[in-house]
Amino acid sequence: MKLSPDERQFIRRALGLDRDRVARRSYYTARAGREIAIGDALVARGLAMRAKQAPTVQTVGFTITFKGFRAACERGETLADSEFNLMQWREALAR
Repeated sequence: MKLSPDERQFIRRALGLDRDRVARRSYYTARAGREIAIGDALVARGLAMRAKQAPTVQTVGFTITFKGFRAACERGETLADSEFNLMQWREALAR
């Protein structure tokens, strides 16, 4: 799946892949209008989900889906088992 550079960076930051080769988280708090717009575009494509409740009034939380992980990961990068299980659980609850 084709991602814009901003979408790719958003997903990689949420997964912690900007620091490590193993994704051990999948949550991102968007703090500005532009970040929130990127997150909403990912939601529309099934690559992320909006958190049920934002951490504050000025922020929106997003979780990355397994489809989002697959779209942004590079060769040799993996998803921690615990995070994979959390993704499956969140996606099942959202259905």
